Amino acid sequence: MHSKSNLLALFNLAKSHLSKELLNEKYAHKVEKLHAFLPQLNMVNYELRLTNDNSRVDANIMVWKYEAPILLEWLSDKQESFYQELHKWVNDWIDPNKSFHTLIQNIWIMFDLESDDANIPEPWIVFSFSEFKLGKEIYLRLIKDLASYFENDFNSDHWSILESIYSNLNPEQTVPAIGFQNRNINSIRLGVKAFHNLDEIISYLQKISWEGDFNFIQDKYAQIISKASYSMLSMTFNNQLLPELGIECYLDEKNNLEHSNILLNDLVNFQLCAKKKSLALSKWIGNEYSEQSFATVQTKIENEKLFIKRWLLEIKLLVNPDKVPSAKAYLLINQTSS
Repeated sequence: MHSKSNLLALFNLAKSHLSKELLNEKYAHKVEKLHAFLPQLNMVNYELRLTNDNSRVDANIMVWKYEAPILLEWLSDKQESFYQELHKWVNDWIDPNKSFHTLIQNIWIMFDLESDDANIPEPWIVFSFSEFKLGKEIYLRLIKDLASYFENDFNSDHWSILESIYSNLNPEQTVPAIGFQNRNINSIRLGVKAFHNLDEIISYLQKISWEGDFNFIQDKYAQIISKASYSMLSMTFNNQLLPELGIECYLDEKNNLEHSNILLNDLVNFQLCAKKKSLALSKWIGNEYSEQSFATVQTKIENEKLFIKRWLLEIKLLVNPDKVPSAKAYLLINQTSS
């Protein structure tokens, strides 16, 4: 049995590097409650809004295949149908005879915490595909199999959109992940990467008949996109491809502080990020060693120090029908044996 208190200890460490500008009391309480609920794992991701008038924070955890037994133990006493379906899928994931075993490298359990409801919301489950190229038909079959666990209404409209998304990829582009929520929400999320400039993004969106505002992207986000290491499109669809869009601008992990400061400076100049939040995000980035075991690291041995890494993964630029530009930052904290 793995102690949940260790994950709370990891959160307390993360919180010590998050100023009140990034994590206020309301959301600190929400995230702390979520950590007490979650299983014992190694990587946590926080989504932060960047303007002064939006303090929302969401939280997500990653599960690698070797951590699946921990997730199964945690899911074993869950009564909600969604978690029971996830339990069934995780059992299939660790079965070497199932395609999931080879084709899914990890999953993200993602919690949207915007509601004032005191209950922990049902999450999205995002499935990350293994990093090798397979034919379109294999991926489409895999997605259809995944949908059967979580989605009742995977219909011809869904299939047509997926066909278009895959058929218009160039040889260097992939769909790295796809996400489902519960059976009552008829939506699917997916990402497409990698784009290296705005022209590539516009061209791809035109090919898949996206009906959003291209001029908005050009006018509001062109400069920030140009400075990303690469970009990924985050899209949602149900019976149609929705106009809401996320453009995820990934940052250099090796030179994370330097690259982050470049993009944060632009975000401040374009009034997409408050200055105090920009400064606080820079202070988040760093490394440290800890004597305390926060989670179950696969190679952890007794009395071994843990290496704790904090970095800024990406800036997501949001495209919404209200045409109000906005952005989110994705902060990661990860622990490995030294």
